[in-house]
Amino acid sequence: MSLIIGSLFSGIQKTATGSRAIFGVSFLSIMFLAMGAMPQLATTFMNKGVFYKQRNNKFFPVSTYAYAMAISQVPFGLIETVVYTCIVYFIVGYERGPGYFFTFYLLCFSVMQVMAAIMRFNACASPNMVISNSAGALSMLVLIITSGYAIVRTSIPGWWIWAYWISPFAYGLRGVVINELTSPGWDAIQAGTTETVGVYSLKEFGFFTERYWIWIGVAYLWFFWFVLTSLTVAALKYLDPEKARPSVDDGASAAEQMTMQQRVMKAVSLKNVTQRLSFKKSPQAEALGDVEEGRGLQATGPGLVTGGPVSLSSSLPFTPINLIFRDLKYFVDAPSKAKSDNQSKDNPAKLELLKGITGFSCPGVLTALMGGSGAGKTTLMDVIAGRKTQGEITGDILVNGHPKDQKTWARVVGYVEQTDIHSPQATVKEALMFSARLRLDASVSEAQAREYVDEVIGIVELQPVQNKLVGMPKVSGLSVEQRKRLTIAVELVANPSVVFMDEPTSGLDARAAAIVMRSVKNVSRNGRTVMVTIHQPSIEIFEGFDALFLLQRGGRLTYFGMLGHESCNLIGYLEGFEGVDPIKRGHNPATWMLEVTGGATSNNIKASQQDFPTVYKGSALCVENAATVERLIEQGKAQYKPLALATTYAADKKTQTLALMKKWSTMYWRSPAYNLTRFLMTTLIALFYGTMYLQKGHLPKSGGSVGTVQNIMGVLYSCTTFLGMFNMMSVMPILGYERSVMYRERAASMYSCAPYATASGLVELPYLLLQSAVFMPITYWMIGFEASAAKFFFFWLVFLMALTLNTFLGQLLVMVTPSQQVGQLLGSALNLIFQIFNGFMLPYPSIPRGWKWLNRCSPSTWILYALAVNQLGNREDQVTGFDGNLQTIHDFMKNYFGYEYEFRWYAVLIIAAYLVAFRVAAMLALKYMSFQRR
Repeated sequence: MSLIIGSLFSGIQKTATGSRAIFGVSFLSIMFLAMGAMPQLATTFMNKGVFYKQRNNKFFPVSTYAYAMAISQVPFGLIETVVYTCIVYFIVGYERGPGYFFTFYLLCFSVMQVMAAIMRFNACASPNMVISNSAGALSMLVLIITSGYAIVRTSIPGWWIWAYWISPFAYGLRGVVINELTSPGWDAIQAGTTETVGVYSLKEFGFFTERYWIWIGVAYLWFFWFVLTSLTVAALKYLDPEKARPSVDDGASAAEQMTMQQRVMKAVSLKNVTQRLSFKKSPQAEALGDVEEGRGLQATGPGLVTGGPVSLSSSLPFTPINLIFRDLKYFVDAPSKAKSDNQSKDNPAKLELLKGITGFSCPGVLTALMGGSGAGKTTLMDVIAGRKTQGEITGDILVNGHPKDQKTWARVVGYVEQTDIHSPQATVKEALMFSARLRLDASVSEAQAREYVDEVIGIVELQPVQNKLVGMPKVSGLSVEQRKRLTIAVELVANPSVVFMDEPTSGLDARAAAIVMRSVKNVSRNGRTVMVTIHQPSIEIFEGFDALFLLQRGGRLTYFGMLGHESCNLIGYLEGFEGVDPIKRGHNPATWMLEVTGGATSNNIKASQQDFPTVYKGSALCVENAATVERLIEQGKAQYKPLALATTYAADKKTQTLALMKKWSTMYWRSPAYNLTRFLMTTLIALFYGTMYLQKGHLPKSGGSVGTVQNIMGVLYSCTTFLGMFNMMSVMPILGYERSVMYRERAASMYSCAPYATASGLVELPYLLLQSAVFMPITYWMIGFEASAAKFFFFWLVFLMALTLNTFLGQLLVMVTPSQQVGQLLGSALNLIFQIFNGFMLPYPSIPRGWKWLNRCSPSTWILYALAVNQLGNREDQVTGFDGNLQTIHDFMKNYFGYEYEFRWYAVLIIAAYLVAFRVAAMLALKYMSFQRR
């Protein structure tokens, strides 16, 4: 950026005409370095959670934290300012003298530190990121308008002059321009006056001329930094975060609480616990074999593989699936020069995370995937489910004996992720209806879908909260365990044949985990194939599973088979090895098996020295399971055809678009923190502009100066640029959170990218129209722009398009960047480039030839062009130019800015083309870019 700015303003002539470029680059330097401090807003806000925990535990005084946070940024600010000033100062051609350079450096550094203090205070005083971003944008707007550049000091109304006198931007900019224009290079006498060119130019733009204002500015900036840091201390000390939600809602119904009390009682023995929680083996599990006599998974009896659909509910059938995987391996690229036990012997450049896993899962059998950390539980599940986005998979994954087709597979699978990601503004029932409508076959009517959703709500026991908003995790809405049950239900309403669950009890206490696992058991009992990864479950939960995959670190299989009554099969298998300590009565089999196989993080029992994965490969159990795999494949091929679906998505494009429009409309309507803040800020900004530029839009018939044109251009430039930037920054947190939801929904083949891009764009339009309707009547008439209906509605149209363009740009940046913070950084950089090259700070005719193309590529060029020529392009009033001669405003706009009145509608068409381009780019980004790495 410093190279761009320096080259753009290089070779400035030290004349009255060239002085405007000096004012422009000085203002730009102050603004650029100030905007470089804006990322501290997000960083400070993200660290507040850790700070509050440390504050409540009396780790340190609040003032120590606040001042340490502020001082820690000083070295980075010094470096950034050195890099910027050393490049810009000498390329632009500021006065060559060490005193002048270091004064310029000191002022730029001081402004940057003050802006960083403002951002930190905003973050610490704001309850959420939407308000924090809004406060940051408003702070930036007020500082820029009151700097003395967008509106000259002598034109600021008396009721706003106080803002000028407290604005750190004003002190910084005043010091920089006085430092330069009172230097020897500007000592030539201005024609027709007795003043130097520098002093004449300063007075023309309302700046003081005495050099002591430089040091007043430096002193004021650091005083302001101290005040802001002290206010940050007060905010951190006296403001509290929003309270976190409990894992189980205290407002649960009495009946639900009674059920919990009955089901979660202190364990006395394995037998009593199993009986109390009613975790009985399902009929399908019993049909798999005699749990007392055999450890293998026996595929005997017609109950395992049937010839037709099994009715899950009164309305929707589904086809049961025998899921089989054979010699499954998974490779990822090895880090450079890394040495690991997982390194592939055949290909040292690869890490082998799964080593030849063979097994199966059948309808009605609740299967657990367990192992120590790094064993590959989630990796195995992701590979089978087709959720991996990188790496190489070998081996066979078979569905009812036929090879898996991922597009079809995604339609019949439900994947319950470990993190519960949902749209906060939807109710439980709305979230389930949205999932059902987009994932159930088109032949399912609305009434059938609603009936099925009601059944699922009953299965996961969410009836008491079905009309409750989901809310933000640990902040509002559902409790942790209710949110987990909703995650299960969202997948279940798709009527899947296979359900994968990744650690559904993670982060839950014993009571909440029991509630969730009862819901999981209900799903399995309905005839689905269910696989669950789980980490060191309690006795109660472990005894609810029918079968177990036990993995060893490195993705090796230690045990696969039925658990049996009170885990007798598993216990008998492991106790049969030499050196394995027998399980003690009342001990948790899940904990015991991890300890004896070496998968536990801490051991109360000595781990056996047996190489269990190697022993398993040579065991009768492995041979028996391999035979069952082959038998299931043959049965599946004989009784089932390969899964085939006519379309990739269950719903057509129209249904997808309507469902997404309904979801987004509901979400926006229930987002007061976003929309009310936006309208409130728009009203405040409109009143600010109206009162700051009160009747400045009226130009005198004669006797006007360049300063009067500067004021009008300033308000046109700033109101579109900064309100547009406010919209761009405000929309990012909303879409940033929803992007995580979108990744989950698109992985389940709920909708394609086009309906999503269309809905997320169209939902903004009514709010943008209302926002512009709030802003326009206040600003247009208070400023005193030309009283013409044609010019008023043209202004409104262009202003609405400017808001829409910046909002769409914000949405696009979220879709093409890995995080909201990166998107905001990129947005700030793009916004700054647009401001530099839009023709206000340096008009198009004055831009060096090598940079003119960027002026034409900047969308804000055409916004400013259209608004400026609409108000000034056909005015015949006379103003005094930089050379002291009179000329019409029409000629001045054409000669100095390069604007022609006849081109205004072409400018509108160019803006419309940018709008279309941003939506198409968003659609392509959704289709081809993903920052989800699994």
